[in-house]
Amino acid sequence: MAIQIDKLVIREIAMPLVHFFETSFGRTTHRRIILVEVISQGVSGWGEVTGLEPKVACTLAESLYELLDKRLGQTKYLGGDEYSIADMATFPWTRQHQAHGANIDSKPNLKRWFEEPSARPAIKAMAAKQADIKSSRETATEDNKDRFFNRGKYARA
Repeated sequence: MAIQIDKLVIREIAMPLVHFFETSFGRTTHRRIILVEVISQGVSGWGEVTGLEPKVACTLAESLYELLDKRLGQTKYLGGDEYSIADMATFPWTRQHQAHGANIDSKPNLKRWFEEPSARPAIKAMAAKQADIKSSRETATEDNKDRFFNRGKYARA
């Protein structure tokens, strides 16, 4: 039995934990997840993707890119025949495909879809402005990182 997917929405969420989670591997003070919403025949179902640690994240991202490629083989855009909020919301995540270790050249449907928004004037303008923003990731102190990620003395108990 095949399921007809009308729309697929992928959201990445990062949030600090109210209370840390601790195992023999260490202490976790924040969590990153991917929420996947699948809409079929007017019914919406949600799923959570966890395991975004660096060694797991590349495999997970590759699976999501394969899912996107499959969906885009069925429709021109993620939500159907028209460019929609689903495409707008997913595109920024897919711009990081190289950092995710994904090869979109081997995914013709995804590559076609990715190239179209990339060529839009608004996306080009955004990318140019973003390129001018200097990250403080390399120069931030550990205290600054702890404050940003609610870790250490900044963690909520």
